[in-house]
Amino acid sequence: MKKIFWAADLGSANRAKRSSITGRSETFTGVDTLDGQSKRFVGVVSSVEDMGENALDGRQWRISIEVAD
Repeated sequence: MKKIFWAADLGSANRAKRSSITGRSETFTGVDTLDGQSKRFVGVVSSVEDMGENALDGRQWRISIEVAD
């Protein structure tokens, strides 16, 4: 199942990029885009989108991750 969350730190964004390249599962903490709650996500990242330095809430990355059900 695909989940999408916001990450606000460069370290998480870099780990997400590595996961998408290597196909290895990683654990992240981020804000769920559906309910705005901070959650733990475990899985393989499918995409990382940099929202830029001028994003509404400061620099953040939109990360799509495939999680086990």
